[in-house]
Amino acid sequence: MDFLTADDATIRNVVTEAITPTATSVTVSEDMRLSLCTVIARLRASGWYYEGANEQTMATEALTRMPAGRFFIRDSTHLGHLFTMDLQTGRIGESRIISVRFTYVDGMFGLDMMPRHAGARCVPKFRCPIDLVEYYIRMCRIQVARQEPMYPIWADQYGKFFSWLNLIRPMVKVTAEEFPSLKHMTRLIINRHNQLITMASSTQPNQLIEYLLQYPYSL
Repeated sequence: MDFLTADDATIRNVVTEAITPTATSVTVSEDMRLSLCTVIARLRASGWYYEGANEQTMATEALTRMPAGRFFIRDSTHLGHLFTMDLQTGRIGESRIISVRFTYVDGMFGLDMMPRHAGARCVPKFRCPIDLVEYYIRMCRIQVARQEPMYPIWADQYGKFFSWLNLIRPMVKVTAEEFPSLKHMTRLIINRHNQLITMASSTQPNQLIEYLLQYPYSL
């Protein structure tokens, strides 16, 4: 469902700039372009996607004061990638905050793992970065429950793993203008209990159903 409304032009301009030939070698079809428009709209609705240099700088500074496992998504500064996730590791020193790029190939997003690692060819792929984040949060919870160590997700320039994935909760914007609305927070609660709440389309207003479908995530 194409749910883009008043901000369509802005979103399409962002997508066009992000996927120009100088920014990425991926060939983008019109379907992929529309899909990216939906991705950006959903990221903006999340409350933990930070755009623009000033906003990203403030978010990075705020993340340094957060507990381990907090993260947010921002525009990537690398020309070959669209988005990057900044993660608070809880460690001391330069590795306290790490950045993980998202790849974008054939309309699918994945974690940017170095090709020297054989498992990089098997990295799960998703149509939206939020799907990707939700997947890895579930994996982290499973590993914590089993008391297993987090697995390494990418390698340094020498081909040695240097970080572990530990995602717990996104760092949501807290300003009065950008803090998630009560309407959106109610949607998150419904999404978190989607197996317990039955939303019959025949008994619910179309506007409500469309609103839930616009952001089908629990984060």
